[in-house]
Order: sequence, then C-alpha cells, then structure tokens
Amino acid sequence: VTKDTSKKIPCLRWGHSATVFNKAFYVYGGSGLVKTPEQWQSIYKLDLESWDWSRLEPKNVPPKSLDSHSCLQYNDNLYIFGGNNQEGSQNTLYEYSLKYNTWRTVETRGTPPSPREGQSSCLLKKKYMVIYGGWSSEESFNECHILDLEEMTWLTIDKEIGMRPSSRESQSCCIIKDEIYLFGGQGNNITKDGHNYENFFNDLYHVKISISEGKKVTIEWEELFTEGP
Repeated sequence: VTKDTSKKIPCLRWGHSATVFNKAFYVYGGSGLVKTPEQWQSIYKLDLESWDWSRLEPKNVPPKSLDSHSCLQYNDNLYIFGGNNQEGSQNTLYEYSLKYNTWRTVETRGTPPSPREGQSSCLLKKKYMVIYGGWSSEESFNECHILDLEEMTWLTIDKEIGMRPSSRESQSCCIIKDEIYLFGGQGNNITKDGHNYENFFNDLYHVKISISEGKKVTIEWEELFTEGP
C-alpha cells in the first residue's frame, strides 16, 4: 500500500484496462473526476517485484483517451481496440510499443467490428485477438471478431455451432487451454409490468474456436450449467 500522490500513481478511475507482461502491470485509460489529459493518455507501469509505480512517457503524440476499450499484449506491444472517447464509440486499433514508448494507429485488412465499447478481448493461440460483444449508443452485440495479429487481418467466420449468448457488454472473459470462457455482463434493458429495468447476466459460456491452415474459422458455443451460488 502506498500513499505516494505524485504523478507516477494512476488517479481513481473506472473503465481502464490492465495488462500483465514481464513481471509488470500496465494500466491505460479509463474515466474519472480528474481532468488532467496526461492521466488518461498515459500508460502506468507497476513493477510486480518492487511494487513501484512509474508513468511511461511516449515519444510521440498519444491517441485521445479511451475508456471501456480492450487491451492485450502481443510481442513487445500493447494492442488497444475500440472503447469510448469524446466522439463516441470507436473501432480503431492502436499499438503501443513497450520497447520504444511510441504510439501508432494500425491499418488492418478485412472487415473490422463496428464501433463499440465494453467488449471483451483475449489472446488466442498466442497470435489471434478475439473480440466479443460490446455496445454502441444504438445497440449491443453478441458476435465474435478475430484479428490475426501476425498479418493484421480480420478473419471471416465460416461456421458457427450452437447458440450464441444474448447480446451484452462488460462481461468477463478468460482463456484456459486455448478455449474461451465468458461470464455475465449487461444486456439491453427489459420492460416488465410497465417498468424499465437494467438487465444483468450471471451465465457462463464455453467458446471453442478452430482456425485451419487456410484461415477457415469455426466457432462452437456451449452454455455451461454450474452448481453452487
């Protein structure tokens, strides 16, 4: 626990991302009460051995600050997709080089996801960024999108087996043995007895994605039924 209030420490925030790489913990973006642009455009590093914070100083102009985005580590870079800024939901892909402390906008091939925030993402088979769900001001989503990070190409989904989860955002996501597990989230509001309610989930889905050498993609969806509270 630290009482350090210097610029090295991230301010109170929500909607940020947190990524672990090489015994360090990287925090980016989010939203909160502090109005200083550097708090939101900077990446903060927590050394997981010394527990010291530092703020990385980029060598070029960072993108506009984002919250509710996706972030994962591939090679020596962080890849940040989507999220929300002052202009609304986004679908831009940014790369932050942890080696050189530089930002760049990544040009991709194929059809990217529509602008969204609150989506989940994970790194599949050490080279595919898998995006699921999210929402924009108009709708929420329940489809998967897969980006080949070696070729920076969005893949086409050739076949889906089973029933997708309902549309949602802010769900949690993890990978175990190259298979994805999705839990919970928030869906579109529901109306009952004349009242409008927020709609939350506590269901659990298993997602198996197969990608052939010819980059044909099959997704298998399975709802898992658990015991206990």
